[in-house]
Amino acid sequence: RVRVSDGAGHADTTWVSVIPTGTIAATSATGIVIADLDGSNRRNVPGVTVAAWVDWNPAGDTLVFATTDYDSRLFVTNTTGPPRRLITDSTGLSSEWRPQYSRDGQWIYFSAAGNGRYQALWRVRPDGSSPEFIGPVSGDNDGHVAPSSDGSRVAYVSNSCCYPDLGLFVLHVASGVADSLVARAVTPRWSPGDSLIGFISAGAIVSGGVLVVRPDGQGLRPITPLGANYSQGLDWSPAGDWVIARGPSGRLDLIRVADHLVLTLPYFTDLDRPAWRP
Repeated sequence: RVRVSDGAGHADTTWVSVIPTGTIAATSATGIVIADLDGSNRRNVPGVTVAAWVDWNPAGDTLVFATTDYDSRLFVTNTTGPPRRLITDSTGLSSEWRPQYSRDGQWIYFSAAGNGRYQALWRVRPDGSSPEFIGPVSGDNDGHVAPSSDGSRVAYVSNSCCYPDLGLFVLHVASGVADSLVARAVTPRWSPGDSLIGFISAGAIVSGGVLVVRPDGQGLRPITPLGANYSQGLDWSPAGDWVIARGPSGRLDLIRVADHLVLTLPYFTDLDRPAWRP
């Protein structure tokens, strides 16, 4: 808050918002772009010409990405050299989507088609070894997987609650038990510390808005204005106080979780599905 006055007794007050420091990777029409939140230090990742989803490893020096929303494969890049295919065809998967690193960097979680399932939840080591189906045991369309910090739970969306819509679930990996949290949700992501799950509403609660909910299904609330339509894909700042997503203007928005302040980044006109560097 800044208050300005002159000698004649005139005064006015304005508020100044400061963009937090940070670096993102995001998809674009030409591949993957890395840039600071103030728009500086922008560059394209070499060797990547198409990407639909991207995520940083915990060290912030490697990206995993999916090529498309349809017939997709996963690749890994150190952001300076050519990308490498993550999973070989011998796994028997016909498509791999929406990858996300675990907090300790030991696994990459993703959804995949194959082995008789339209979409299910998987994970693989960052070197491409030990691909593993993690659930759910029964289902048809289960995807958008997001691991908790210790990997004991994964958030995901499924049509098993509310076909043809998708709902938000949390799977307890050890037991295989899944809790149904919210109807009509896509692209969930755990906050640092696992106190909240952020997601994009699919239309019934707040049309296309960004919402958060506790992992037990309580405390559901929007953090964006009513009626604001956000694109699929969001990420949290490392401290968990901000969320970044592509807003209704087609530009990236920073959303402060505590008070729902929205800062639009006007220079990011061509970026989508951002990932905040740890």
